[in-house]
Amino acid sequence: MRRFVTLQFLVPLAVQAVPITIETEASTHVPREFLSVTMDAGQFFPGHFWHDNVSFPFHSKAVTSLAAALSPAFFRVGGTEADRLWYDIDDCFSADHCGGKARKFREAVSRATLDAFFTFAQSVGYRVVFGLNAVVGPRDQHGDWVPDNAAKLIAFAASNYPTTSGWWELGNEPEAFLPFQHTYVGAAQLVKDITTLRSTLKTIAPKHKIAGIDSFGNPPFAGPDGYNMLPSFINHGGGELVDAVTYHWYPLLGNCAGVLPSWACDELPGVATVERAISVAFNDTEEKFAHMQRLVSPTGKPLWLGEGALAAAGGRDGVSNRFASSLFYLFELGQAAITGHKVVMRQCLLGASYSLLDVNSQMPLPDYWAALLHKKLMGTQVHRIAVSWPLRAFAHCHPSQAGHITALLVNPTRQPRVVNFTQAEGTVELHMLTAEDEKSPLTSASVRINGQHMLASKDGVIPPIPSSTMPADQEFTLPVFSAAFFTFAFHPCTVSHVKTDKGSVQLDTSDSPSVYI
Repeated sequence: MRRFVTLQFLVPLAVQAVPITIETEASTHVPREFLSVTMDAGQFFPGHFWHDNVSFPFHSKAVTSLAAALSPAFFRVGGTEADRLWYDIDDCFSADHCGGKARKFREAVSRATLDAFFTFAQSVGYRVVFGLNAVVGPRDQHGDWVPDNAAKLIAFAASNYPTTSGWWELGNEPEAFLPFQHTYVGAAQLVKDITTLRSTLKTIAPKHKIAGIDSFGNPPFAGPDGYNMLPSFINHGGGELVDAVTYHWYPLLGNCAGVLPSWACDELPGVATVERAISVAFNDTEEKFAHMQRLVSPTGKPLWLGEGALAAAGGRDGVSNRFASSLFYLFELGQAAITGHKVVMRQCLLGASYSLLDVNSQMPLPDYWAALLHKKLMGTQVHRIAVSWPLRAFAHCHPSQAGHITALLVNPTRQPRVVNFTQAEGTVELHMLTAEDEKSPLTSASVRINGQHMLASKDGVIPPIPSSTMPADQEFTLPVFSAAFFTFAFHPCTVSHVKTDKGSVQLDTSDSPSVYI
């Protein structure tokens, strides 16, 4: 029999109280790398990534410190520019295009830059997912992918960074190969190419894995049901070739892709605004995640959100780097976990207008603090919570406090809610995330945790995260436009039973970095 621990919301007068229940039987597990981050291949070069005039600061003390606080995580490098690169392991590109072998490639990433990339990932505790060039350069006259240059990179990474490398992708958003790379690659051909990659890995690094196909799941304004190549890829047997199925998801479009002025963007449905961040983005993401779970589940492979943020096309300044995005991000993480996603990769760690760190100051944006709280408070064992719209609630066993659960509550509304944990015993630990700008919370550029304005030092040192405790029977007001993490004792977080097709299976609740991926 399924048992529940009940949490009770008491809301202002004239509004009916909303009961919330946590299922005592675990819904699923996610790996410790569930919350992960990305960089764009364009960031190997200054001035290539949207409007940023800098390359990725691999040697920055601040970025290294702030990134390490989010480990363990995957660090995926990919994007449109990834499908144009030559890996210049032998430093021969500028001389003679490596004896002519690299003549068809548009640009090269040097060995020194690759070393800096892998060293950075290694130093902060990240595991690399590297998106290999599938289009411009490495194709023969028959249209087949040629793995020669990729094989050099794989051998280089496996030999020099054996604990950091290990995951590879082939191509970024194959639906966009034709408009961006002027080359069409269909699903059947992609299956053939990934078969070649699998053979290459078997020879060079047999324990390495493949994630793919980084399908672009939502062309602008198409919504969650927009065309993508993934169903055709799976139908052609592609699901058997990859170790994780990946796709990209941005519920909104940023900057009108740089085509229209800001005032015109606000009038177009689907373009990012703070109001759509807490309404349309929530609803479309819920629909999209459920759809992807149904699509990928029959393959038996882990489902990854391989790249995503609130708004595509570099995000939108004033929206996707403001507190409205933080409310969406926490909802996205919670919703992903309960719909079978094992990894959520945030585009991106630093850069453009949708990152966790500001590209100029290298300091945390609001979403960084949301990510930090999630990483520190939400562990690998996931429990469902029943909650009525528009409140959103999620629960994970605590990653370090045995026998405790953390309930994440997101209030994306203008109405405060009063919460009372009627079944909790003893004390409840609280971490409340609110906007620093109380007058315009959704556009706030900084945040407060339990009332403390959160700022990192210039070297990326994070201040102590303030917490508070309250008696379990004490009511607490959840402010408008806020998110809160409540941690309290919960026996099912000691030993859990997870439902499977073969019945209920007992699992150890200790956090494992790779057992579920």
